[in-house]
Amino acid sequence: MLGSGGKPWEFLPVAARALEAMPRDAALVVLAAANLASLGLKTVAGECLETLSDEARRIEEAARLKEIIERLPPDRITTAERIGSARVNLEAIVDSHPQVAARCREVFPSWESRVDEIECYRANDGNMLRRPSGRTGLSSCLSLIDQRSQSRALAVSVAPATEMIGRPIVVEGICPPWVFMELMAATDREFVGHRRRVILVQADAEEFLDGLSLADLRTLLSQPRLELHVGEGAPSSLASSLANRLDTALVGRFIPVLATRRACSPPIQSVLSEAESQQSALESDLRRRVEAVYASRDRTWWRRRYASGGPLRVLLRTSRYTTYVRHSTDDLARAFERAGHQAQVYMEPDDHSTLSALATLRRVAEFDPDLVVLINYPRATMADVFPGNVPMVCWVQDAMPHLFDPRVGSAHGPMDFVVGVRIPELVTRFGYPAERCLPMPVVVSPEKFSSGPAGAGRRVGPEPSAGPVICFVTHHGETPERMHDRLKDEASRDPVLTRVMDRLWPAAVELAATTLSADHKRRIRMSVIEAIREEAGSQAPERVVSMLTHAYINPVIDRMLRHQTAAWAASIASRRGWAFVLHGRNWDHHPTLRAHAAGGLGHGDSLRESYARSTVHLHASLHGPMHQRVFECSLSGGLPLCRTVWPTVWPLVMHAQRQVRRRLADRPGSAGAAESGFARVPAGEHAELTEASELIGRIGLETSDDLGLNGWWSIPMTEPVVEDIESMTWPLVRPIAGVSFKDEAQLERLIERAVVDAAWREAGSSSIARPVRASLTHDALAAKITDLVASGMA
Repeated sequence: MLGSGGKPWEFLPVAARALEAMPRDAALVVLAAANLASLGLKTVAGECLETLSDEARRIEEAARLKEIIERLPPDRITTAERIGSARVNLEAIVDSHPQVAARCREVFPSWESRVDEIECYRANDGNMLRRPSGRTGLSSCLSLIDQRSQSRALAVSVAPATEMIGRPIVVEGICPPWVFMELMAATDREFVGHRRRVILVQADAEEFLDGLSLADLRTLLSQPRLELHVGEGAPSSLASSLANRLDTALVGRFIPVLATRRACSPPIQSVLSEAESQQSALESDLRRRVEAVYASRDRTWWRRRYASGGPLRVLLRTSRYTTYVRHSTDDLARAFERAGHQAQVYMEPDDHSTLSALATLRRVAEFDPDLVVLINYPRATMADVFPGNVPMVCWVQDAMPHLFDPRVGSAHGPMDFVVGVRIPELVTRFGYPAERCLPMPVVVSPEKFSSGPAGAGRRVGPEPSAGPVICFVTHHGETPERMHDRLKDEASRDPVLTRVMDRLWPAAVELAATTLSADHKRRIRMSVIEAIREEAGSQAPERVVSMLTHAYINPVIDRMLRHQTAAWAASIASRRGWAFVLHGRNWDHHPTLRAHAAGGLGHGDSLRESYARSTVHLHASLHGPMHQRVFECSLSGGLPLCRTVWPTVWPLVMHAQRQVRRRLADRPGSAGAAESGFARVPAGEHAELTEASELIGRIGLETSDDLGLNGWWSIPMTEPVVEDIESMTWPLVRPIAGVSFKDEAQLERLIERAVVDAAWREAGSSSIARPVRASLTHDALAAKITDLVASGMA
């Protein structure tokens, strides 16, 4: 049954043992030969048939099988082929690992003289049989197993596709090379610049050459993320490498290749354990030193420190595995320096590492910071790597799931501060301290993005000879459908969560068509609540609702808007003979827009030049136009055209409500009948409401009964616990509304006007740039952060 079941690698080990006991069993011999032939292993299959008696060979089945075997292509890997493979593979490491290459060249003559001691046969499924030279028969083979499939399964378990950023993997042994090859393949994915490190260790340089002789490994061996330690000194070489990287996470998994003939001494596992012990001891020592320094620095100490007016030492942690956060951190550090402070930024040392706690403790001990700033990560999410007595600011730029957790909110102590977006939600729903939170929109660097004075060598305005250019800079090139599948894969450990996502997908498609409605945000929230109730059968906690809102449905709808906008632009450009370029990740894989993909732009001169020289730059987001790309573009002298969504006008609406609320509070008699904390007022009695109603109607938004429908507004009469960013961005609403579009036709009209009317283009850019330059810069943020911390210590 097993021998005829189409699973030769399961049958052959059994057959080899059986044939040792029953070498003359003709039926078993023929069955073994047939299984070998099915794998293309011509030589050993033929040898099996040769063991049959003359009478058995004349059996029809055996004769037919012999003909099949004779027609198979040669399977023997010749000695010359193996020597040639070893040579070309060795050349691939000459530049990256010269010492390893030199050691292998030393032993190459010795290895070459004995390479034919082992015969190798290539199977048609990528596997290989090896056996000592001169031996014959099935039982002489060293590896009668499906090593490729087993190696692939091992690699997938060690490095699952859902693991975007992982610790290094150590492999001992490359002969045979299948484990190494499959691990390199499983980890061969780039996540915002991160590529996982693989460390290969081999005690015997000649055994390393054995592995190099069995496959073309040049592409794998030349990757910068690969680290090699080969020869007698491999364990000490690895130990030295790890000692130099104690500020990073050392090793995630150790994989010994069982077929390795000579293991390292001392064992690699002991080398890894020693490195981890060294790292832990240093961490403990530094933690004691840091805690001793900061133990006496209470609020009184910090109040005096901030009141002294002396320059502060500001430590900023960031990550190279980001699209914007890294640049934003650098820009804030320069703003602190322009304000007279000292600033130090640290992050991962290379594209293959993640930081350990020791990295942070070392920098705190050496720099002795007066202030720590992290983007999107409060102290409670950092595993106690920062001392509790140093003021720490979390700058919230993104709606990351870990932020929306009441445990994080309640963990904030007197030295913890929050600035950025989503402040009202974090305060009212998740317990963040209102008195130490400050709303702040995204800010930009006037140093990096500026049209510059005349004669500064900076060109502003489209290149006349280039023709109209429509540009869209966004790293969201992955299609919404693929994004949905990826998010499901990442949540696959929770089947209820994946079913909720499947239920939310059609809702997201519908909601993407209703972003002009004032009721849009409520509809999204109710869709999430209903989907959870239908799948889980219970009311979901607020943390889960927020997580699915911010980590699934909002990003999916946002992605749909971006891709629809890009499709509009491509259609317009094709129809009008204009150029359309897409800068950012994954657009080169888009099924319909790949022809417009133009790669990424660095966050500096190349991006500023694109802003300035393109006819227009596009922006589309569910969250509205108060975005760094819009601000950067205007400061650079470019014209941003923005997709109209309800949040386009929300800052002006909130400003109008605030002004009217305060006016009514001063004149209670004019408020009319207030029900449930709201005052119902006619728009015509208040200039702010009239202005907001006019703008809402002009740009085509759909209002509601509470917001100007039939000329009446409902004004919330309770002051918010904490203001939102709209209190700072409302002056931008009218100028941005003037360059906003809700459909393809409006977009085309705006682009056409920018093409023919240079003065209008310049005026539109300037009208946005003025309020940005006045209050939405890193310099303004740096000042607000130090003021917030100083007042919090008072």
